[in-house]
Amino acid sequence: MITETKAYLERFGMLQERYAVRHPRSGPLTLAYRAYSVFRFPFKAKNALVLWSHKNRSYLRKAVLILLKLRIRHMNTTTSLLTVLILVIPASQAVSDDSNQLLKDALSAAPVSLRDQVTVMDWNNNVLQEGSNNYVCFPTPPTLQGTAPMCLDGPWQKWAAAWMDKQPFTASGLGISYMLAGDEGASNIDPYAEGKTDDNDWIKEGPHLMIIVPDPKDLDSLPTDPDNGGPYVMWKGTDYAHIMVPVRLK
Repeated sequence: MITETKAYLERFGMLQERYAVRHPRSGPLTLAYRAYSVFRFPFKAKNALVLWSHKNRSYLRKAVLILLKLRIRHMNTTTSLLTVLILVIPASQAVSDDSNQLLKDALSAAPVSLRDQVTVMDWNNNVLQEGSNNYVCFPTPPTLQGTAPMCLDGPWQKWAAAWMDKQPFTASGLGISYMLAGDEGASNIDPYAEGKTDDNDWIKEGPHLMIIVPDPKDLDSLPTDPDNGGPYVMWKGTDYAHIMVPVRLK
């Protein structure tokens, strides 16, 4: 039964990934429901829950909600209560620890003076900290290795949405983003490069600010060389061009 369940779970996961590409802003619960709607896997809910929780410990409680939402009828009342009590209670501490780590990572991108004022969200749009200004900080994207948290103001949030969806973008006003924990590297000429090549001008930057401006002509007076010793333009000639401003933390 376990082998069969694993096979179905793998197929279910592939469907989730397919929907995640098509619907990048959807959370895990929505993606699971969409995948389930086209693939009804015939396994006992208890085994599914155990395997799911082992693979995605931080989403354990969401897995329980998914199973309840889908109303899998193979799970009787006694089994369902025991499974939830056994798995969710010890997992709550792991979920809390994971959230605290994500919060700490995200806040490391912001100036100390702003850290108690910013909103912090994970990449599934779960709010980890409520804020009082227009900045939203995100932890390092799960697709990246190393450290690359960021804090975005209103214009930068629109920029990020356009960049992720590969849509045209023009800033409506000046925008300032903070990445004071630095990053693990990016191409200075290709917005969608996934790794270093011989000709994509890969640069690993330390603590820095990023600035977008409404008029691309304002960038013409700045260099594009990351090694010039000051601010430079990244991704010039694209809708996502912005000014990189290296800073030194005290």
